[in-house]
Amino acid sequence: MKDLEKIFYGNIVAYDAALLPEAKQEELENVLWRNVFSDDGSSIPDDSGLRAAMSRYVRRESTCLSLTEKEALFSGNFMFTSLENSSSHTPKRTA
Repeated sequence: MKDLEKIFYGNIVAYDAALLPEAKQEELENVLWRNVFSDDGSSIPDDSGLRAAMSRYVRRESTCLSLTEKEALFSGNFMFTSLENSSSHTPKRTA
Protein backbone atom coordinates (compact mmCIF):
# COMPACT_ATOMS: atom_id res chain seq x y z
CA MET A 1 0.00 0.00 0.00
CA LYS A 2 2.88 2.37 0.74
CA ASP A 3 4.22 1.85 -2.79
CA LEU A 4 0.86 2.79 -4.32
CA GLU A 5 0.73 5.87 -2.12
CA LYS A 6 4.19 6.95 -3.29
CA ILE A 7 3.21 6.44 -6.93
CA PHE A 8 -0.07 8.33 -6.48
CA TYR A 9 1.48 11.37 -4.80
CA GLY A 10 4.45 11.30 -7.18
CA ASN A 11 2.04 11.48 -10.13
CA ILE A 12 0.17 14.40 -8.54
CA VAL A 13 3.41 16.34 -8.10
CA ALA A 14 4.47 15.59 -11.69
CA TYR A 15 1.11 16.67 -13.15
CA ASP A 16 1.00 19.83 -11.04
CA ALA A 17 4.52 20.82 -12.12
CA ALA A 18 3.72 20.10 -15.79
CA LEU A 19 0.56 22.24 -15.65
CA LEU A 20 2.29 25.32 -14.23
CA PRO A 21 2.33 28.29 -16.62
CA GLU A 22 6.14 28.36 -16.61
CA ALA A 23 6.44 24.65 -17.51
CA LYS A 24 7.67 23.73 -20.97
CA GLN A 25 4.96 22.70 -23.44
CA GLU A 26 6.31 19.18 -23.85
CA GLU A 27 6.58 18.58 -20.10
CA LEU A 28 2.91 17.59 -19.74
CA GLU A 29 3.21 15.40 -22.84
CA ASN A 30 6.17 13.59 -21.28
CA VAL A 31 4.44 13.15 -17.90
CA LEU A 32 1.34 11.75 -19.62
CA TRP A 33 3.48 9.35 -21.63
CA ARG A 34 5.31 8.06 -18.56
CA ASN A 35 2.23 7.73 -16.34
CA VAL A 36 -0.47 6.68 -18.80
CA PHE A 37 0.97 5.14 -21.95
CA SER A 38 4.37 3.69 -21.05
CA ASP A 39 4.32 0.29 -19.37
CA ASP A 40 7.95 0.34 -18.36
CA GLY A 41 9.00 4.00 -18.46
CA SER A 42 10.61 3.49 -21.85
CA SER A 43 11.65 6.33 -24.08
CA ILE A 44 9.03 8.58 -25.59
CA PRO A 45 7.77 7.49 -29.03
CA ASP A 46 7.97 9.60 -32.17
CA ASP A 47 4.17 9.94 -32.30
CA SER A 48 4.04 13.47 -30.92
CA GLY A 49 0.54 13.97 -32.39
CA LEU A 50 -1.04 11.63 -29.83
CA ARG A 51 0.91 13.12 -26.96
CA ALA A 52 0.09 16.69 -28.05
CA ALA A 53 -3.62 15.89 -28.42
CA MET A 54 -3.77 14.30 -24.98
CA SER A 55 -1.89 17.24 -23.48
CA ARG A 56 -4.37 19.71 -25.04
CA TYR A 57 -7.27 17.65 -23.70
CA VAL A 58 -5.85 17.57 -20.16
CA ARG A 59 -5.17 21.32 -20.20
CA ARG A 60 -8.68 22.08 -21.49
CA GLU A 61 -10.37 19.85 -18.91
CA SER A 62 -8.22 21.24 -16.12
CA THR A 63 -9.26 24.77 -17.08
CA CYS A 64 -12.93 23.75 -17.23
CA LEU A 65 -12.70 22.12 -13.80
CA SER A 66 -11.11 25.25 -12.36
CA LEU A 67 -14.18 27.21 -13.50
CA THR A 68 -16.65 24.69 -12.07
CA GLU A 69 -18.37 25.50 -8.80
CA LYS A 70 -17.24 23.52 -5.75
CA GLU A 71 -20.76 22.24 -5.06
CA ALA A 72 -20.92 20.69 -8.54
CA LEU A 73 -17.55 19.01 -8.04
CA PHE A 74 -18.41 17.68 -4.59
CA SER A 75 -21.76 16.32 -5.76
CA GLY A 76 -20.30 14.82 -8.93
CA ASN A 77 -22.51 17.05 -11.05
CA PHE A 78 -20.07 17.69 -13.91
CA MET A 79 -18.95 15.95 -17.08
CA PHE A 80 -15.73 15.70 -19.03
CA THR A 81 -15.87 16.44 -22.73
CA SER A 82 -15.57 13.67 -25.27
CA LEU A 83 -12.14 12.61 -26.51
CA GLU A 84 -13.56 12.18 -29.99
CA ASN A 85 -13.09 14.89 -32.56
CA SER A 86 -16.59 16.05 -33.46
CA SER A 87 -15.45 17.25 -36.89
CA SER A 88 -14.55 13.68 -37.86
CA HIS A 89 -18.11 12.54 -37.22
CA THR A 90 -19.91 14.56 -39.85
CA PRO A 91 -23.06 12.98 -41.24
CA LYS A 92 -22.74 11.38 -44.64
CA ARG A 93 -24.94 12.59 -47.43
CA THR A 94 -27.05 10.12 -49.30
CA ALA A 95 -27.69 10.71 -52.96
